[in-house]
Amino acid sequence: MATYRLAFIFCLGVLAAHGQVIVNPDGTHSVQHGSVIVNPNGTHSTVHGSVIVNPDGTHSTRHGSVLVNPNGTHSTIHSMGNGSIIVNPDGTHSVVPDSSAVNAYETAKRTARPRSSRKKDN
Repeated sequence: MATYRLAFIFCLGVLAAHGQVIVNPDGTHSVQHGSVIVNPNGTHSTVHGSVIVNPDGTHSTRHGSVLVNPNGTHSTIHSMGNGSIIVNPDGTHSVVPDSSAVNAYETAKRTARPRSSRKKDN
């Protein structure tokens, strides 16, 4: 699963957004800041063009919409209006929202009016 996550993280170079959020197949989140990817376990991966250097020293590469993982498996990137969907070799899907979608969601959360939990007196 870590290999898929790291390969999936690689597609952030496609979107090139500062502070890009990645939702991994297992529900964890990763974040890319420039060419550094912070993985859920606190390790870091680095992006160098089409090559990702994983924390364990292995490399993942991107060829168009295909990610080649260190173990030889392939993941594919499918672009959509608000980011990309990655189909992993095991059939799971990961979603990479673009930064504007994430920012819009965060803004909506901050500006939403909190609901009072107090009951009104009759």
